Amino acid sequence: MNLLDTASLVVTPNGYKASKLYSIVPSDGTGDMTFARTGDTATRVNPSGLIAPINANIPRLDYLGSTCPKLLLEPQRTNLILRSEEFDNASWTKDSGGVGSIPVVTANNAISPDGTQDADLIVFNLNGGTASGDFSYVAQIATVTISTVYTFSIYAKTSDNSTKTISLVDGNGTNTLLTITGSWQRFSRTYTTALTTANMRLRLRGSASGEGTSTSASINLWGAQLEAGAYATSYIPTTTASVTRNVDSITRTSSSALIGQTEGVVFFDLNLDSRLSFSYLLVRNTAVTNYIGFTIDNTKIRAEISNAGFNQARIDYASSSTGRFKIAVAYKANDIAFYLNGSLIGTDTVATIPTCDILDFYFNAVNGIRINSAALWKTRLTNQELATLTTI
Repeated sequence: MNLLDTASLVVTPNGYKASKLYSIVPSDGTGDMTFARTGDTATRVNPSGLIAPINANIPRLDYLGSTCPKLLLEPQRTNLILRSEEFDNASWTKDSGGVGSIPVVTANNAISPDGTQDADLIVFNLNGGTASGDFSYVAQIATVTISTVYTFSIYAKTSDNSTKTISLVDGNGTNTLLTITGSWQRFSRTYTTALTTANMRLRLRGSASGEGTSTSASINLWGAQLEAGAYATSYIPTTTASVTRNVDSITRTSSSALIGQTEGVVFFDLNLDSRLSFSYLLVRNTAVTNYIGFTIDNTKIRAEISNAGFNQARIDYASSSTGRFKIAVAYKANDIAFYLNGSLIGTDTVATIPTCDILDFYFNAVNGIRINSAALWKTRLTNQELATLTTI
């Protein structure tokens, strides 16, 4: 018998409508999750592999790097770059030095990652120049907060299927060499601001500067983004002003009947896009003094149980890596076990089980996650069953 056949709740990225993600188990609607995200500013990768807009309160079933969807959940982010797809616009400065030429921009030259012909062609040319004073660049200046981590990202490919090296220069003036090929790639640079402005540049510069050997390059660019945070989130298009994509929320209240109140299992199969500050995946009460689930930060994944505000169990798996994890915490009075990717991480033999009535799969979250599935059981599975359940 499949273990999921005995679950009280099974949620996967499948049927949905505005403000709702349907559960597989139960199938009568009592397990359907409430989804919320305000604003028509989010995007996802659709089944065709293209970046597509998603309206407010629609769950994002994302196909990035996969033929199977994952439920994409992200924190709030703001794209500070203006005219993120319009490099011919005056928001983007074009300049040169030495024998270099001012970049020539041709709007809507190529099919972009969203499947339409809206990627611009930028032709950089040093005219054979090799001195550090020879350069050709496009740039945009944004206002930022000093001593704060930001990430700039952009999609790029060569227009002639060649391979070229250009520089991405962050707001502190530090360059990163990008190897651009004939296929679309998303490049990013994360840095901590030393100034209150960020002059983000893409440029060719003479080889004497140590910034590469290409003296000319025809590059298609699309989807520029500058956001406060230590990794690039899903693309947020802009025109005349910065745009904010609000946080995703997936919850269900009044769920006592789905949650094992004296024993059970909480399980997640997920991919972590980042490892930053706390994110919680749990069942809880309104005051969050009672909860059973997981805490994820930049150093660990923790199975955690709290009753009336008092810690009952904390079992840590030391990790700073991203990627896929299958995690399960089994609970019963004085009988706690944490399994991850098929292995027992730890146990706790002194624990009082809290009463919970809310499902919350993205509580107080900072990390970006992609959920493959989530499930609850109202009985404690055996350790062998937990090993089987969490094996990738």
